[in-house]
Amino acid sequence: MFHFIKLTKEIGYLGYSHIEDIKPDKSDEIIEFSDEFIIIERKKWYLKTFISYNKIVFITVFILFMISAFFNNKPINETYSHINNPIVKSIFWLYILTNLFQLYYVFFSKNKQIVFDRLHGNIYLPQLFFLKTRKMKFRVLESYYSHRSSDGTMDESDIASSTTIFYLADKYDVRKYKYKKIKEYKTTSKAPIYSLWHFILWYMDKNRPLPRDKEFDVYREKDKQRREKEGFLAPLIKSDIYKVENNS
Repeated sequence: MFHFIKLTKEIGYLGYSHIEDIKPDKSDEIIEFSDEFIIIERKKWYLKTFISYNKIVFITVFILFMISAFFNNKPINETYSHINNPIVKSIFWLYILTNLFQLYYVFFSKNKQIVFDRLHGNIYLPQLFFLKTRKMKFRVLESYYSHRSSDGTMDESDIASSTTIFYLADKYDVRKYKYKKIKEYKTTSKAPIYSLWHFILWYMDKNRPLPRDKEFDVYREKDKQRREKEGFLAPLIKSDIYKVENNS
């Protein structure tokens, strides 16, 4: 059973160039960022789901056929004569329709983007297939991580051989304690979990200057002018980072 550890909602990292930490640990995502949005597009998300589904189906069918052949002392044409059974045919057509359904999402779905909306304080997480994109409010956002070593035990001391999964949760979501998991982020090291969470907190706090990553340098003046127009409001989230002046 997984044990979930809640992360403190406080900005505490001091480093630079952590924008890469926000990407899910996959090779096919592309990212766009500015002073208003960070958009991560999971271009092959549904394709990977489609492939995984078919692998499971083929392996299951192969095992069933092998078991059937092993326990039936009949010629092979008699052993598999039940393939013409109406129920088996129905299952086959259901499989075809399911594949067509998934292929539609592989090629035509636009529900593949993770969006961090800095100005409106919303984070949008895509859900599979027809499920509605999940909207999470930054002000009530919480995060957790679960830690499991390679042998399946909860052992934070053996970080090198373990998997840590990062979760976002809504503070007022009644399902939170059931942990309907949104596995958007995975890492094999504990440290990126904290830098990822701190980066999200820093970026999503619109009253604070943009994170120090050099990729944001071209947007700093525009962001400063917006904050100046709003009266340089106090940060939404506390931090223990070095003080960053409003003119930074």
